[in-house]
Amino acid sequence: YLRKGNAFFRMGEWNEARRSYHDSKGYLLLIKPASSSGSEKDPSTANRAAMLSKTKMGGMIMNNLAAIEASTGRHQHATTEYAEALRVKRRSLRSLLKQDKEVLDSTLLSKEDAVLDITTTLTNIGQLRQKIAKHGKAEEAYKQALSLRVEKCGER
Repeated sequence: YLRKGNAFFRMGEWNEARRSYHDSKGYLLLIKPASSSGSEKDPSTANRAAMLSKTKMGGMIMNNLAAIEASTGRHQHATTEYAEALRVKRRSLRSLLKQDKEVLDSTLLSKEDAVLDITTTLTNIGQLRQKIAKHGKAEEAYKQALSLRVEKCGER
């Protein structure tokens, strides 16, 4: 559903993209950690990796839904979706930073990817604020994005 939504997004088919992203969100809700022989407080490496991936995808979907809302002039909805995407992506980064090497090696996620996901959403928030003539707030979002990227990934 996510790839399908992305394809519709690139074509400007906003309703179809929105529907596909909502289907993706519904699918993510169905993903539960597999029961393990260990305690709930110590889930398996595979489960922890799967839950990290699920959280990352959730943030991406929310960011993409917000982009649709911004593209269709529904700026208040976009603001709400971007705020939620940012919250989820920050939670994902915090979770990622707590993981041991074994979990990190079993997933395709990296700290840098998580930081770049956050900076993408902050940049999108800046663009939305610029579009609705909140230039000071736009600059604030852009500065946050740049500062986070430099702090966590270094200058490139």
